[in-house]
Amino acid sequence: MPGRGGQVVVPRAVLTANDYHLLFSRALDGDVVTELPPFLAAGPIRDGRLVQLLPRHELPEWPLHLVYPPHRHPSTIVRAYLDFCQGWLPNIARACEIDAAA
Repeated sequence: MPGRGGQVVVPRAVLTANDYHLLFSRALDGDVVTELPPFLAAGPIRDGRLVQLLPRHELPEWPLHLVYPPHRHPSTIVRAYLDFCQGWLPNIARACEIDAAA
């Protein structure tokens, strides 16, 4: 079924990988069109090094889980790491914003 522009495009894969950093590097070099997670793509999109082709088709969000052995009182290092991760979340959210100020 044709899209809104009346054309159907079937992309030909020139590279397949399960490594976003490789795909990111190749996209920055202008070698490929790929999908990237927002935390990698947002900055280069903001500064014009990448172009967002399908803004209404973002990658789905996936939950992030920190798994550690259950203890009534986690060790100091586990607690420090959990606190660090929780405190860092706003930075990750900002890094994913495409329309945000750099």
